[in-house]
Amino acid sequence: MSFAIESGLSPAQIAALEEQIQRILPAGYKRFLSQYNGFYVAAPFYCNVPFDRVDNGDIDLTCFFGYEVSNKNHDLLAINEAGPMWTFVSGGNRLYTVF
Repeated sequence: MSFAIESGLSPAQIAALEEQIQRILPAGYKRFLSQYNGFYVAAPFYCNVPFDRVDNGDIDLTCFFGYEVSNKNHDLLAINEAGPMWTFVSGGNRLYTVF
């Protein structure tokens, strides 16, 4: 499995993000942004992460969003400004909406 990782953010960039979204980010997410500023699974395009609080016991993970990243599909602000991107049915009757 291959991951693509962005360069970390400076404290000033994190403060600018918080100002733009008018929210204070959790300390753990700020640390993540300062070290990695998001990542995505490059090959294959997702991975399964064990999570016992969902029906089938795992979730499909494609990315953790960053700020001002090269791929706008993985940018926290760009993806939220775009609104819902698509909805599809997969794995039986499960409905997924990607925002």
